Amino acid sequence: MHHIENDTIAGTIGGTILAILPQLNSLDVTRTIILAAVGAVASFLVTQLCKWVWKRIKSKFSRLRSRQVFNRKSKEDDKN
Repeated sequence: MHHIENDTIAGTIGGTILAILPQLNSLDVTRTIILAAVGAVASFLVTQLCKWVWKRIKSKFSRLRSRQVFNRKSKEDDKN
């Protein structure tokens, strides 16, 4: 059975991060932060728009359905 010690995992992750850090420049980090924020805002707005559209569609169908039920009841009452 192959077993990896926690110290080995922590050392590997730490070494990887320390090797990558000098390669990053502040412009890349800033650009990434800005793009992440824009993406989050866009996602939130699209979600809100979809909820609003779905609510409108749902209410129209419920109004249409209630009219159909009302019309059926009226027709049945007229027959009696």
